[in-house]
Amino acid sequence: MLFNLITFFVSALSKYEFFLLGARISLGELIAIASIPFFLNSRVHIKYLLFMIYPFLIWTAAICISDFTNNTNMTFFIKSLMKPVFSICWALFFMNVFMKNHKTLLFFIAGFCIAGLQNYFSPSAWTQYYSDSVYSAYFYGLSPLIISTFIFIATLAKFYINKFPIFLITFACLITLVFLGSPRNLILVFFVVSALLFLYDYKNLPYLRWLDLRNTNATKLLTYTFIGVLIFSAFYYLYVFMASSGMLGEYQLSKYESESTRTLFGNSPIGLILSGRTQVFGAILAIIDNPILGYGSWQGVSGSLSDYFLDAVYTVGTNTDNLNRMSEYGLLGSVGHSILFTAWLENGIIAATALMILFRRSIKVFLCTYNMEGYFYQPWIYYSLSLLLWNFFFSPFDFFSRMILGLIACLFTIQRYKLKMYPL
Repeated sequence: MLFNLITFFVSALSKYEFFLLGARISLGELIAIASIPFFLNSRVHIKYLLFMIYPFLIWTAAICISDFTNNTNMTFFIKSLMKPVFSICWALFFMNVFMKNHKTLLFFIAGFCIAGLQNYFSPSAWTQYYSDSVYSAYFYGLSPLIISTFIFIATLAKFYINKFPIFLITFACLITLVFLGSPRNLILVFFVVSALLFLYDYKNLPYLRWLDLRNTNATKLLTYTFIGVLIFSAFYYLYVFMASSGMLGEYQLSKYESESTRTLFGNSPIGLILSGRTQVFGAILAIIDNPILGYGSWQGVSGSLSDYFLDAVYTVGTNTDNLNRMSEYGLLGSVGHSILFTAWLENGIIAATALMILFRRSIKVFLCTYNMEGYFYQPWIYYSLSLLLWNFFFSPFDFFSRMILGLIACLFTIQRYKLKMYPL
């Protein structure tokens, strides 16, 4: 009972944030870390723990080498070091959960509903970015509450009614996010989650049995890729139709017009991505010039690499939001906005290698989750992994990234060594 309560408060207080050494952390995160030594299972051998955390140790070493070489500010170094260190702590916390009682995740998922309420009514670490517009302040505050509520309802349905078509619940969340005009990446993530849950619910039907991911060969992999491209194209052109016609609201209409029609690549998927993520393209340009050791921690957002952002703007164009933000901050443009490319840009190719190991583990866990039978936390896992895979390339590292990378490391270790979870 005590562990259930601790797990609940870890997620319930995950949006109660404050700054420590310049880095934003949550009270729930500190509770998770403090609980680790009290619940670590004796059955977990040291070799399991080392296997679980070694990519983070490589990442840590890369940060030390890069920052020492670049004579990086100590505050930036500590802030960067907290990424792999806190991810390790999350991995140990989730190992406690799965080795003690994986059904405790029901309390963990429920806690995010409380966190969503707190984030909406009383945000504790609201930044200038979120108050730039009514859109940002409203939807970045409201989306976590909507998502956590729908995910918890889907989890309850899966827990108590195993045959319930839970994809209907996540699809309802998708429609709600579309109706409210939420960020496009969240809409895309819930499209993927709903599709995966639909395939899982009906994968034994004759016309879907061919999609069995346990027996994937080269032909199937190419076919999956082709189907994925078709689905992405359909989603893109549906978005183009709805955004350009104003069905998603005035903000999305102006955002679409600035990102899709005023770039070198014009009205195309690559034009939308590069203009919407100019910081990512700028990071790639910086990596090309210094791929081995990087530029040092937090240099991507400090303004010291603004020339690469300007090069990216010159190459592909950008939207008015980015230009306005540059004006507010003294014409300093940031590069990064991607877990992978930020790590590579700042801490070099060794850090990128560690994150590619974690990316591979994410894919493995994703496929294994699809093949699981009856586990109630699939909706939350699908959502978390889908969003993380997006963030790997197109969004910055944050609290969510630390938590899910720790979860992936834990699940991958359990699957690799076939560790037995209790109770069954």
